[in-house]
Amino acid sequence: MGSTGHTWATDPIAIVGLSCKFAGDASNPRKLWKMLIEGKSAWSEIPSSRFNPTGAYHLNNEKLSTASDPFDARGHFMNEDVGLFDAAFFNFSAETAETLDPQFRLQLESVYEALENAGLPLSQVVGSNTSVFAGTFVHDYRDGLYDHRHGLFDAKLITPVHPVASFPIAEVAKTFRMLQAGKHIGKVVLSIGPQEMVPVLHGTRLQGGLGRAIVNWMIALGARNVILLSRSAGDAKKAKLVEDLKETGCRVKSVSCDVSEEAELANALGQCADDGFPRYGNEIASWINSLSSSQDTVFGQMTLADYEAAVRPKVHGTWNLHKTSESPNSLDFFVILSSVEGVAGNTGQSNYSAAGSFQDALARKRVASGLPGVSIDLGAVKAIGVAAETAGILNRLHKIGHLPLTEAQVLSVLGSAILSPYTAQVVIGLNSGPGPHWDIEGESQLGRDLRFAALQIRETGQGSAGPDAHASKDGSESLSNKLSNTGSAKEAAELVSAAIAEKLSEIFMIPVSDIELPNRPAHYGIDSLVAVELRNMLVQQVAAEVSIFGIMQSSSLAALAADVASKSAFIDPSKFDS
Repeated sequence: MGSTGHTWATDPIAIVGLSCKFAGDASNPRKLWKMLIEGKSAWSEIPSSRFNPTGAYHLNNEKLSTASDPFDARGHFMNEDVGLFDAAFFNFSAETAETLDPQFRLQLESVYEALENAGLPLSQVVGSNTSVFAGTFVHDYRDGLYDHRHGLFDAKLITPVHPVASFPIAEVAKTFRMLQAGKHIGKVVLSIGPQEMVPVLHGTRLQGGLGRAIVNWMIALGARNVILLSRSAGDAKKAKLVEDLKETGCRVKSVSCDVSEEAELANALGQCADDGFPRYGNEIASWINSLSSSQDTVFGQMTLADYEAAVRPKVHGTWNLHKTSESPNSLDFFVILSSVEGVAGNTGQSNYSAAGSFQDALARKRVASGLPGVSIDLGAVKAIGVAAETAGILNRLHKIGHLPLTEAQVLSVLGSAILSPYTAQVVIGLNSGPGPHWDIEGESQLGRDLRFAALQIRETGQGSAGPDAHASKDGSESLSNKLSNTGSAKEAAELVSAAIAEKLSEIFMIPVSDIELPNRPAHYGIDSLVAVELRNMLVQQVAAEVSIFGIMQSSSLAALAADVASKSAFIDPSKFDS
């Protein structure tokens, strides 16, 4: 658009040559003019080589574009066949021509044809004061206007847009509905004042579930057909979520369904097919399975109902989804969100751990059969899900060697699983760094199970044992050594009492000073799960056998400590005072 030093209103411009490239084989100005005179249209179907038009949506969020809808399923398209480009004439190899942007090839041809139209050989133009204006990209023209805006305004060659209707940001939904209805005249502007209240889509972001975060992530990446299967799909929160997701322009179908029941799954997918969604077992591109339910209790007290509550969704549900996609090439990916507990285990979650192990095995079976399958063994997630919503869980999991994950980390791993759909199993969320979870006398399974020894990051020269093997992680003397050196039953009971108080402080996240030894265990809410943790600590650090029932029914914490101390294998009874 002109060079510096020229003014816009007075300098004459001599147009000496023209060329053009337009759809409908209008390859020069004469052909374009002829097409306009004859009233011919170059409006055509979107070439399949460009993109899939069935994946595009009409401005009306509810209306899928079709070939009969010319608004967004057709347009003016150039012939970009590289075979029509004379690469040798422009000093390009055939291989290089293949890599050129099609618009660049067309522009090269247009510039040369403009000179040819003017009757100017290229040799005569070289070195002359001749410019080329190529009207191609809208944003190029816009940028040129912006650079020279003051001169254009002064010359009255450009004027402000008129009319303009301005609406506050608080009325954004109303404004877009007006645009969709086509009732506006001129331009519509949303204004944001310093005191404006900005509306947000409640429920579109997560409010307590990893599944919803994944749905948002997939839609942001371009997913346009989403089926949500849930036993509670009909509740108000999820209904609102679906409505909010539709605002993004995608189709979402939420169906109440217990996936662990094969008949219910088939019926739910049938409903989706009736509503125009992909057919059951045929065109569904992928499954992401986040089925989960827990019923935590120690194995000795676990009922069959407790066991099945955790097992049915993960085992039967995952198996039913697997059965819908056993045919080769039936899916792009099959991702299972399992749990790291299936690998590491956790007190009171043997049922949940068993279900996670089944999911890992099923993913391996699928891959061995040539089918996509990835089981992601997730640890706790910081900001979303059950662990984030329940006080104290993340802190306790961290102490036993779990590394709380961020939502971004989970979505990153999920993206990798989708791109590598035959990986079978990915474990994420175990802390390989230093910490008390590697203590062989600690409560973490990582320190007691040799399977995880290779994960531990050690400093050079550090071994698994040494002169200080019986010292605590902070360098202080271990409880076992203290008990071995004690001289009285009273002193031993005091040492065990201190260990019990410290453990309960960690579990319940209260100061040690708030643990009063004359109180009964029930006073602090010690249930069977807490009793298991306490028993494990006493067995490992005091070498004393004590039952869960004995812990829960003790008359006081002090009495419990005295009983445990009397059973400790580290104490020589002959040293005790009578």
